[in-house]
Amino acid sequence: MDSFLLRSAVIALWIGASMSVTASELRPLTLHDALRAGLQQHPQLRSFTLRAQSLQGELESAALSPPLTLSAEVENIAGSGAYQQARSAEVTLSLSSVIEPRHQRTARQSVVTARQQALATEAQLFELELLADITRRFIAVVAAQEALQVYQQSHQLWQRRVTDLQRRTDAGSAPLSELLRAQAALLQADTARTEAESAVRIAKSSLGQLWGEPDDVLFVAQGNLFNLDTPVMRDDLLRLLDQHPDLRLLADEKRLRDAELRLARTNSALNLEWRAGIRHLNESDDTALVFGVDVPLSTRKRAAGDVKAAAAQHQLAIQQYDTAVIRLRSQLLQLQEEQQLAIRRVQLLRNEIVPLLARAVRESDEAFSKGRYSYMEVSLAQSELLDARLDLIQSAVKAHYWRTELERLSGAVLSDAAQLHKGTQP
Repeated sequence: MDSFLLRSAVIALWIGASMSVTASELRPLTLHDALRAGLQQHPQLRSFTLRAQSLQGELESAALSPPLTLSAEVENIAGSGAYQQARSAEVTLSLSSVIEPRHQRTARQSVVTARQQALATEAQLFELELLADITRRFIAVVAAQEALQVYQQSHQLWQRRVTDLQRRTDAGSAPLSELLRAQAALLQADTARTEAESAVRIAKSSLGQLWGEPDDVLFVAQGNLFNLDTPVMRDDLLRLLDQHPDLRLLADEKRLRDAELRLARTNSALNLEWRAGIRHLNESDDTALVFGVDVPLSTRKRAAGDVKAAAAQHQLAIQQYDTAVIRLRSQLLQLQEEQQLAIRRVQLLRNEIVPLLARAVRESDEAFSKGRYSYMEVSLAQSELLDARLDLIQSAVKAHYWRTELERLSGAVLSDAAQLHKGTQP
């Protein structure tokens, strides 16, 4: 039995020493630090800049007038009879272009401008999604750190129990079976603590991945997991519905389809092509001006299909927007209900259940030390407290997650940072 305690003590001392060295190297990381690093270093943000440059080029091209075309034509050459040689040749040099209505160019530019607006909204929404993802992963790190503290305290408690049972067994006041079960529980607590340490490293790596450094785990996330804001009120949520990211994207889609419809209608307009130039008649050595006009036929009929398709896409965009309003209204209200339930559960666990179970553990320990309680009662009380504390952590995580999701949908994800920084850990 002494060898078991010695081995456990050595392992605990080695782990404690290694953790103290590591802790001295850890830098503090706040949620604001994580958000800033993600916005500055996430690799995908660069793609929006490149796409914006591409659309700017398209806008410059759309603003151009129809090009002038220089053409040269030689007639009456290398024929038969009087046209066998170049004496009767006629050489024409001319310029030509299309007479484009100004509103057609404006419509073409409007399509590109609408795509630029859609890209800007997409970039903003990606940043919002990124901030929400960073917030969720930061919360996961804080929760993993909290769980590790719970498992460490549970491990320390089982160490004291094994020591006490060892003494009582040697004195003959406790059966050997209770000591063996306590030793098994200590090994299980040690395994749970090791798994919790691994969970912290995994959560940190997942967070660091968002700023391109998944190997960066030498930090401690600073935040108060149990400081929860008041639930968002129903009327406030509905007022924020117009700012929902999906609705903003669909609104941009409506504007784009409307611009495409206008462009399709302007393309059905009659576009005349003119030609003007000078002709040299070699036989008489004279020159003359030439002028011509090309008139396309059936332009409206040929463009009717494009107009019909653009009109259908425009109506579809309107229908998708109206459908999304109904769906997102229901989604926001469901999220609000989930957040309220999570907050109430956290308050119940933190203010009533956990304190009651902690008191039950203290009473059980005291009764056990006096021989009034068996190992079974003490073990059950400790297990119930451990489960309740872990449940409290998970409930707080859910409350923060629902809050983050609500704020993401309203475009205000950063407010959760203030809540994590308020107060101190319980």
